[in-house]
Amino acid sequence: KSSTGEIARLLRKKVPGTVSIVAEYRKKGLNMGSLDNQLPPKIVSRDFRDAGAEAVSVLMDKATGGCTVEDAQEIVKEQATAAGDFPPPAPLIVHDMIIDEVQIAQAASLGAKGVVLTAGVLGQEELGKMMTAAGEYGVEAIVEVKSAEEVAMLEALGVTTAEHIVALSGLSVDETIDLLPTLPKDVVKIIECLQLNDNVTH
Repeated sequence: KSSTGEIARLLRKKVPGTVSIVAEYRKKGLNMGSLDNQLPPKIVSRDFRDAGAEAVSVLMDKATGGCTVEDAQEIVKEQATAAGDFPPPAPLIVHDMIIDEVQIAQAASLGAKGVVLTAGVLGQEELGKMMTAAGEYGVEAIVEVKSAEEVAMLEALGVTTAEHIVALSGLSVDETIDLLPTLPKDVVKIIECLQLNDNVTH
């Protein structure tokens, strides 16, 4: 089967000046260690949807997010309870350090509609292979880039249309501002916004 493009459609806004939200569930925070007081995923999942998130990402990398397969399953199950309601269910994105096609197959088996593929980790050739695998498993590839060299991979791989999603993350505000205009014009763009300890959002 092939990707439905559901996430790209949800994130594209027809009204100029409006933004879409991808909310991320994690059990570990940046420079904060374990979030022992994090609410269960089924509760946070509902809150994300009620707050207007178009999609929900689960950070499953052990070092940075700490979420489990069970967390992802709970979110998918909770979102399904909103079928036919407004707001409707938000699709799940698996955010992990994906280096093997097996991980994409697992994400698809969980009911995920998207996976994050990190260009800097995979390199151009492997990124292309993983994008192909994602399509074959019916999930959308969200390509994460952090440098001009990684942006160049997008053009080489044909990641240039409105059906593609590209994410900028792990960058400073200035780095994001500099890199954003270099992304292909038509792709759906995601910019990571983190709440820092000093209450400054970027």
